[in-house]
Amino acid sequence: MSDRTLYRGEQGLLGLAFSPDGSRLYVHYSDSTNNGDNQVDEFTMSENVADPSSRRPLLTIETLQANHNGGQLFFGPDGLLYMTTGEPDGYRLTRPDGSLIEGESGALIRCRPDGSNVEVVSRGFVNLVEVAFTPSGEMIGTVTEDCISA
Repeated sequence: MSDRTLYRGEQGLLGLAFSPDGSRLYVHYSDSTNNGDNQVDEFTMSENVADPSSRRPLLTIETLQANHNGGQLFFGPDGLLYMTTGEPDGYRLTRPDGSLIEGESGALIRCRPDGSNVEVVSRGFVNLVEVAFTPSGEMIGTVTEDCISA
């Protein structure tokens, strides 16, 4: 991954998550081969090691600035893969089928583990950096600055 990751300012390795059964590793990073855009890739785990040859790109999030990349990556209690995006200029997320999801602020995005059914769960954030679920299923999160819209 080091050859694909752009390390500059707030860019770099943004998040890691293992599938609930531990068979896959998901990596959210700033892609050095794609102008520093955020990339989410999936790797197959083999004997507790991610197999580099199994890399499968899932999502690309175009970033217009080098700061406020968000980046948390985690599985929710619903088994879906969640990721945070930053701002300041919003997001342009390319789905596996090539279609776009666009917005003007930071967002919480989720999809199936295979990258399908991508949707924005919540938006209007300035650099959403961490999210968690309470035992009752409520979602809470933190940002680095005040929210700009609901």
